[in-house]
Parts: sequence; structure tokens; C-alpha cells
Amino acid sequence: MPPARSNRTNRNRGGGSRPSQAARSGSRPNRPGPSRSAAPRPTPVETIPPPSTSADKWDDARRSNQRRALALTFLPAVLVAAVFIALGFVGHLLVVAIAIAVLALVAGGVAYVVAPRALLGRLGAVTADHLEEARLYNILEGLCLAWGLPQPELRLLADDAPNAISLGRGPDDAVVVCTTGLIASLDRIELEAVLGHELAHVRSLDILSGTVAAGTLGYLALISASARRGLIRRSGAGRESLADQASTTLTRYPPAMISALEKLAAAPSCRPASLTSSVAIRSGHMWLVPLDPDGSAVDSGVAAGDVKPVIGALTLEERIALLREL
Repeated sequence: MPPARSNRTNRNRGGGSRPSQAARSGSRPNRPGPSRSAAPRPTPVETIPPPSTSADKWDDARRSNQRRALALTFLPAVLVAAVFIALGFVGHLLVVAIAIAVLALVAGGVAYVVAPRALLGRLGAVTADHLEEARLYNILEGLCLAWGLPQPELRLLADDAPNAISLGRGPDDAVVVCTTGLIASLDRIELEAVLGHELAHVRSLDILSGTVAAGTLGYLALISASARRGLIRRSGAGRESLADQASTTLTRYPPAMISALEKLAAAPSCRPASLTSSVAIRSGHMWLVPLDPDGSAVDSGVAAGDVKPVIGALTLEERIALLREL
């Protein structure tokens, strides 16, 4: 019986061995190339910290205003205490000097507690009626829900000058005051922008440093022009422009804030006529349109004793220009 032919023999009949996979694919066989040194490891790049979040910025603003409020409360008392203690050493009346120093510190603490309500009482604003001002309450409630804030007390100041102010030590006892002229001159979306502006002061605790400054440095501002400028700087210069921008992040509609400020800039006067001179000086840095009732000339053409650009604060035109860039 003849031996069976192998498959290998049958394949060789076709004209040689079967080409390899590399030959069929057309690729060249791997050849040893020149030796290459290992590539250097990349040097580690210093990681950049992530940008601060919105919550971090609000926390930083709150801490800054708390520190400023404590300084405004106790620093004047400490200075008075230091002066009287020094006089006590000179005049051998140390016990009396220490007693006066303690009283000064206590007065600072009392001013911290009672300043908001004391200033609010002197404004002459009354609580807004829920039925008559249902639109205003509805806007305020929606904004507070969006920011997670307790709804502040809403008061009205019977005055034709369009303006607004917020007072208090924090969100739990905040008060927002609007003039009747403001409500009459602005439409709903503009009022929403203005109330968002005032709530920005509440959320960042600007109301704390501003109100405490009015209660401690406010009396010095009554007799000194330099103290008035210091009142603006110590309570947070540029606070109104920052609140403008914060309001636009809440409402997501910068044109509303721009339109509201343009109407305020076009108003004959933004200083409430019902305010006494002393109240206007002490609270002037806290209004939506800051007041400086010192009777000096105003470069923007507004009547003397009304709205004046102060050191560290922006004019309405500058605030509008910043909003247009958003």
C-alpha cells in the first residue's frame, strides 16, 4: 500500500512555500535598529490650585466684613482706653482711667448690638403692607429662595427720591428699606435687580460692617469731612459696585440692573428729603446711591449736598460701565 502523501507535500506543489503573514500584508520584517537611549522622564509640573468657587468668595466676604465690624466696634474704644490709661499713669489716677477704659469697651459692645435698630428708627421707615405691596413681597420672596436666605423685613420710606438701603447685623435680623419714589419709578425686573443688590449686602454681611460703622464712626463724621471719607473706606469701599454685579449673577439679567441705575442717574435727586442731616451723614455710605450731604460741589452736575462721588466709591456712570462689560 503506497504511503499517504502529506499535506505539506501537496502545498509545496503549488510553487514553493506559503508566504508568511508579514509578506502577505506587504509589511517589512522587523529589523534590529540602532540602540536608542531611554527618553527622559518629564519633569513634574506644579499643579495649579482650582479657582475659588462662588461659595468660597461669599465666605471670604463674610469673614472680611466680620473682622471689619469687630475692628470698627472695639478699635475706637481701645484707643480711648489707651489714652485714659496713659493719662492715669501721668496724673496718678490709674483707677479712674481704667474705669473709663472699661466703660469705653462696654460702649463699643452696646453700639455693636443696638446700632442697627437705632439707625433704622431714625430713618422713619414703616413696615410695608403685605396687600398693598404684594408685588414687592413676591419679588423678595423669590430672590431669597434662590439664595437660601431668610426673608428680611421690608419697610417703606415715604419719599419721592428713588433709593434703597439695607440694615442689620446679618440675614436673621436684616431690614430692607425702599423709598416710595423707587417703587414708583422702576418696573418689575428693575425692582428685582435692586432688591437683589440689597440682598447681596445681606448675604455678604456688608450690612454688618456698614451699620456698625454708622454707629461708631458716624458721630465723628458729623464734625469732620476726613472722618466721613474714612467712614466710606472702613465700611468697605466699592461695596455698591460689587453688589451690582452680585445681583446680576442672581437675576441672570444685567440689563435690568443697568436700566435701574440709568433711571436713578436721571432722577432729579436721590437723597431722601425726609432724612435729617445727621442721619444722612451717618447712613450715606449704605444707600444704593451713596449720599454725601456736606454741601460741597459735585463734579457730575448734581446739586450740591446731594449725591457725590467719594474716595473709594464709584459713580453711577462707572458702575453702569462695569455692568456693560459683563
